[in-house]
Formats: sequence, C-alpha cells, structure tokens
Amino acid sequence: MAVCVTKGHMPQPLVDLQPFCHAADGTHPLLESPWSRGSWTYATDGSILVRVPKRGRTAKTLGPPGVAELFKRHLERADNFHPLSRVIDRSRLPFQDGIPCAIAHRVFDGRFLRLIELLPNVQVAAHCGGRLDPMVFRFDSLGAGLLMPMREAF
Repeated sequence: MAVCVTKGHMPQPLVDLQPFCHAADGTHPLLESPWSRGSWTYATDGSILVRVPKRGRTAKTLGPPGVAELFKRHLERADNFHPLSRVIDRSRLPFQDGIPCAIAHRVFDGRFLRLIELLPNVQVAAHCGGRLDPMVFRFDSLGAGLLMPMREAF
C-alpha cells in the first residue's frame, strides 16, 4: 500500500483521486485526471473538488483555473467540523445516486456523499455559507474538499 508522509504527521494511505475526476469521455479533458498546482494535487468532476498535498510527478500540471482561490475562500469561512456520520440524515442511508440527502441546511446527491464517506476520517463543516455554497469537508493526509449542493430536491 502506498503512503503519504508529510513533515510532522504520521504516514497516511494515499487517497485515490481518480474517482473524483470527470469520466474520460473527452468532453472535459482538463477534469479527467488529477493535476498539481503549487503545493497541492487536485481532482474534480465539476461538482466535487478535492485536494491533497502535492504528489510529485504522478499528476499533470494543467487543470482548471481558480481552484486555489475557491479553497481559500471557502475554507476560511468553514467552522464547526463534525464527522460525516454525525451530520447526515440517517433516513437516506445508504447513499444512492441521484437521491438527495440533507446536510447542514443544504441538499446533496448521494453519489458524491458515497465518495466522501470512503475518505479516511472525513469531517464536514456545519457552517460554511449559504444554501447554494459548497459543503466543505476535510480528511486525513491534510486533504480537503468542496461539494456543490443540488439546486432542487426531488
């Protein structure tokens, strides 16, 4: 098993970022695999965005612009982090594709919550903006992420 060692922290298993990327169908080539910029490696499919400490040569350097600024803006406002299991609507378990689930006064697609719950020691910010702002979450290996809410519950 590969591990990520960050100065001053215990070794952590590397999180597979590919499930957070857009399908490799040619419609969004910049989003089809993780990329690195600055001190971070990122992955997104357009609805969910995650970052982990930079992974060196394994990631490309070309990705969508503005992701560092998105993290800065939303992580600064986020507070009151709790384990995901404490803030979910238990009536919606297990998470399913397209099925809405309420967390912190917003509604999210179960497909993305299934991905997030697989992250090690994931915690969700209870307060991080308005109804259409992304949910902020963090996880082991100094990882963090943003998940866009569903615009309407079905």
